[in-house]
Amino acid sequence: EIGNILAPVILALPAPDMRIAHITCGEAHALLLSEDGSVLALGRGDEGRLGFGDSSSRSTPTLLPEFSRGGKYWPVSTIACGRFHSAAVTKTGHLLTWGHGKFGQLGHGTQKNEYTPKLVAQLDQHRIMSVACETMSTAVTDALGFVYTFGFRTTPVVAQESGYATEVLCTIPRIAIKGQEIAQISASSRGFI
Repeated sequence: EIGNILAPVILALPAPDMRIAHITCGEAHALLLSEDGSVLALGRGDEGRLGFGDSSSRSTPTLLPEFSRGGKYWPVSTIACGRFHSAAVTKTGHLLTWGHGKFGQLGHGTQKNEYTPKLVAQLDQHRIMSVACETMSTAVTDALGFVYTFGFRTTPVVAQESGYATEVLCTIPRIAIKGQEIAQISASSRGFI
């Protein structure tokens, strides 16, 4: 049963020797990245945010097949959770997203939910280095220092041109910052830094 837990709990992992290197949380789900580059998910599964092909919730960390040893996109270097969506960057620099897509935050050119991890084709020729997800959008950095964003956001580019901030919907990745040697990006519930 998924519910509020008011005290720390030791989570059972699929293998007793598995070590977790990084954890990221959305509103009601979490991704765990193991030291070997595998990804586990748990929490509420609404809109596919866990990546298992359904909307079922999981109360224990469960390995995502695509990101497990021998999986198509194993190993993974970094993970991120938005409020209702998730993302992973492979060690070869590929970006995959899944979950709630209403605002274009998955970067697939649609506003559809994705129930399993899907490669962001528009960025396939770029070596993605980091990813951050906020409530309704996603941002990534590539090896050249470019920042790409997609989803519903207030865009500084529009604000600079018009003198005021404008909210826009962008379902495919577009350049937000060019070649500034930005290595890492982070998100809050309403923006990136």
